[in-house]
Amino acid sequence: MANQTNNHGLNRPAEGTTDWHIPLNENFEKLDADVEIRDTAANMGNYTPKQGAKFFATDTREVYLGDGSQWVPSHVLPNVVVSDTVPDSVPPNSFVFLTSDGGGTLSNVVEDFERTDPLAPYSGDVSAFAVDSNTTFNGTQALTASGGSSRNVISRTDVTVSAGNRYAARFYSGSSTTDVDCGLMLFMQSATGAANASGYKFAFTDAPSSNAHRLRIEEFTDGSLTVHESVNVDIPDDSWFVGYVDVPSAGEVTYTVVDVASGTTVGELSHDAFDRDYNSGGVGWFAWDGLYGDYLTLE
Repeated sequence: MANQTNNHGLNRPAEGTTDWHIPLNENFEKLDADVEIRDTAANMGNYTPKQGAKFFATDTREVYLGDGSQWVPSHVLPNVVVSDTVPDSVPPNSFVFLTSDGGGTLSNVVEDFERTDPLAPYSGDVSAFAVDSNTTFNGTQALTASGGSSRNVISRTDVTVSAGNRYAARFYSGSSTTDVDCGLMLFMQSATGAANASGYKFAFTDAPSSNAHRLRIEEFTDGSLTVHESVNVDIPDDSWFVGYVDVPSAGEVTYTVVDVASGTTVGELSHDAFDRDYNSGGVGWFAWDGLYGDYLTLE
């Protein structure tokens, strides 16, 4: 009898197995359904919508799932256009990010830290955070945190966010010798610190000391942290990045991080197994090591 791989249940017939081609061909059937198909939307009809198969339309960035008989629309992976001026036109399912130099005042601001006491509305591990006026994305103040040896979270529920929207937060990567391990917290169920936090975390890590350069989608449940998705990425030093979080009312949540200077997407994650009881809540910020965070906006 063939052993199976842990993640996808692919058959691994032992050496000398009789009719070894049978479990091998079963693998090909599974792979044909499990591996994402990428092609233009016009060519979708060339592929069989097997149960659980995924089709990504490269021109429109729409995602479809097979139900065994047809391709069913699921969600859209947004495309980010970075510009210092408003473009005349943009590709389908795209949105425009205007840089601070050419875009003027940012709109739909959820949090900008431009207050006399920016930390006053927050509860939790407030002593681990501070306000910085030297490294800012826009305006005169940004959130910062020094390196530490534990998880730190600040959150507020007087400002709420909800599913069916796209949010964007700004992070700074720091120098080649500075560790940054931080994140945006959304749908916080109470204004609290890391020990009792419940909500979703979208992590940005650039830590040269441990050679950790990654993005993650994670979930806090009463202080317990679960990593749902993780990807290693190349993060340039001393640069600002925008983390776009697209949270539809149902379906996959996507997290896309863009280098502001170059307009390059450095990484993209999606996850479809969130506890959908968290469809609204407060906002917060996470830091393990250093953090420079600024301007959370509704896109």
